[in-house]
Amino acid sequence: MPGRLLVGFQDDASLRWAADRATSLDRARDARAVVIRTIVAWHSAAPERPANPTDPFDRAYKLEDVDELARNAQQRGIELLLTIWGTPEWANGGEKPNSPPTDPADLHAFAQALAERYSGRHAGYPAVRLFSAWNEPNLEQFLAPQFDEQGRSVGPQLYAPIARAIYDGVKAANADALVAVGQTS
Repeated sequence: MPGRLLVGFQDDASLRWAADRATSLDRARDARAVVIRTIVAWHSAAPERPANPTDPFDRAYKLEDVDELARNAQQRGIELLLTIWGTPEWANGGEKPNSPPTDPADLHAFAQALAERYSGRHAGYPAVRLFSAWNEPNLEQFLAPQFDEQGRSVGPQLYAPIARAIYDGVKAANADALVAVGQTS
């Protein structure tokens, strides 16, 4: 919706994991939030390589907390923005989550599975139309390295295939979804 300012929150600790998360969501609704941004950490959601990575219900996927947030947000009339971040060790040669995937096709498959899970086509799984590619990819904390040994910037080169994989994966499952890229610090 062009021109519509989406006002909301990001607080995974309070809105997703805290014992009183329902109360926190009520407060967000009462504050007139229309969107909640949450990070879907790929390395936590897929700690083991899925047998069928584009299957949104592959047994390797651990998304129960996201499922609950999606349902609870929907009940309160709040949209979700799902930010995909963090490479599993199996997808980056045993590196930390801030390292890019060795093969962007693995990330594409995860983004596709996530967008399919929340496409609105599966009973009990609300539709999500807002996604974003990686968290603050201009910070080494979230994407490394940012510079090569000569001090030249390499972060944008590393980010481009990540952004493309997430965008294409989400769109493969939900052509109507909106995908933000380049949300920098």
